[in-house]
Amino acid sequence: MTQVYYFDDYDPATGDATALCKRLGIPVTDDIVIEFPAKRTFAPLSPAKIAKLSKQLGAVLPADYTTLLAELGAFHLPGNSEIGFFSPESAIAATRQAWWFKVPATMPVLAISPYHRQSDGDSIGFLRAGKLFAPEVYVFKHELRSQGDDPKKWTEQIAESLPEFIISYIDSLS
Repeated sequence: MTQVYYFDDYDPATGDATALCKRLGIPVTDDIVIEFPAKRTFAPLSPAKIAKLSKQLGAVLPADYTTLLAELGAFHLPGNSEIGFFSPESAIAATRQAWWFKVPATMPVLAISPYHRQSDGDSIGFLRAGKLFAPEVYVFKHELRSQGDDPKKWTEQIAESLPEFIISYIDSLS
């Protein structure tokens, strides 16, 4: 896994994690992905915070997304597509800024991560279906966004669910 490269005090050339382990206050090991405590890596969001942000959006978030946030919080996937799942709060800000929708309660989409697989500036996320965001994952194509506010003109479904997307993406890295 490449996550270890994010630590300045880890030497990937030698695999020596001594300095990193000492700084983190964990037992010295070179198997940092296995030994590093999850509670120190991830910052799960409370169900209350997720519910508050869902209320701000005026729609229920997909169950897979809320489970991921409750278990892990916001985090990055390995690879060069720059996938970093946002908390709902950050997703609201990113959607407002990048996709031009200013009122969270009426946004037709929710961008949950950048997605630079085919083009810088794209995102992935969910489409609003009434009072909920549907579980299917879409890529939001920034170069087509000028075609109007209807997401059908600038989105493409890439997975039936967030777990399907993650598995498919991870499989594509090998």
